[in-house]
Amino acid sequence: MSGVTIIMIVLVKLLLPAPIKNTELRNEFWLRKTFANANYDLVVGGDSRIYRGVSITAINESLTSKLEGINLGYSSAGYDLDYLNFLVSKLKPTGKRVLVLGISPHSFTLEGAKNELYHEHLGKGNFDKFKGLYLSQYLKYFAPYKASELKDFFLNGKSEEGYFEDFQKDGWVHSHRLPEDSLTAIEIYQKLFTDYQVSDTLIANFLNRVDDIEKSGIEIVAFRPPTFDMMTNVEDSLSGYNESYMRKELEQRGCTWIDLNPAEFHTYDGSHLHYKSAEHLSKIIGKQIQLLFDQNQ
Repeated sequence: MSGVTIIMIVLVKLLLPAPIKNTELRNEFWLRKTFANANYDLVVGGDSRIYRGVSITAINESLTSKLEGINLGYSSAGYDLDYLNFLVSKLKPTGKRVLVLGISPHSFTLEGAKNELYHEHLGKGNFDKFKGLYLSQYLKYFAPYKASELKDFFLNGKSEEGYFEDFQKDGWVHSHRLPEDSLTAIEIYQKLFTDYQVSDTLIANFLNRVDDIEKSGIEIVAFRPPTFDMMTNVEDSLSGYNESYMRKELEQRGCTWIDLNPAEFHTYDGSHLHYKSAEHLSKIIGKQIQLLFDQNQ
């Protein structure tokens, strides 16, 4: 590559905004989650509704003493024992510890239990891990653009449509979509739950493991991530999930269940929270954690 070409690339990068989908940043984000240190006071687990829906920074705004925390949500994550053990392994061995679990029906299907994104990054080779963890901070400046992004920028000064994501160090993705469409994910979930129902075995194993975790002194806070009302109806009618049963079983094991009013939250695709609603949800979680601490004093 000639010096002139390098200079031209640098100038273009200085003039243009970052690509909407920066593959290098995304890879670094997932690897840093997967290989995070095991020294957190607070760990959050769940599927994409969690990694796009819970900010540790916003949780801490509701706490009198900040917690060192990380969001370990993954796309389509399922609550098999391996994933649950992974979440627990990132908590400190002693002291004040909180595990926050987002409970989505899909997380108890055999499809969710594959945990494909988690295993994809867990199985990365040494070179890919090194590249993602240590070189992506430089390679991100050379991430490619889509032709539509360049067209929007030169015609309108900014991108007019697409999925926008901003990767946070705490494991949260600050996200939104333009244009918004609450029906985007409905058909996907209708097909999903036609093919996959929740598994009684997965639920039983999950509850048994939760019982052990609670007895070890870890506080568990659980909730159903809020979505568009039509999405909730699809899940409740097709998935075989029984929220009343799940809540009752968790509370009997000493867990705290947070009741949420879906009307307080706004999704951009029917499934995932707009970043402002994600921050609102996170502050509610923080208030519940603070209440737990106050009760235990």
